[in-house]
Amino acid sequence: MGRWDADGDGAVTYPELVNSVTVIGVDVELDEWVTANQTVARGQVTLAGGNKQTVVLAAPVDGYVYAIHVGLGDVIESR
Repeated sequence: MGRWDADGDGAVTYPELVNSVTVIGVDVELDEWVTANQTVARGQVTLAGGNKQTVVLAAPVDGYVYAIHVGLGDVIESR
């Protein structure tokens, strides 16, 4: 089976991002096959009052992991 990206954009985004997210887990490896809605990374946001909440970043479509652009502790500030 060849490599492919069903929608061609290769992106995993977190469209609900309002503040910054700190990466607390990367749950996939390069060349791994993922399915739509599978968790690929986890992040932590700080809410009002200092409360922390874990959020998941999910694969938008089935496909292979071509690249991982974040690591543990990285801060994501854009969608």
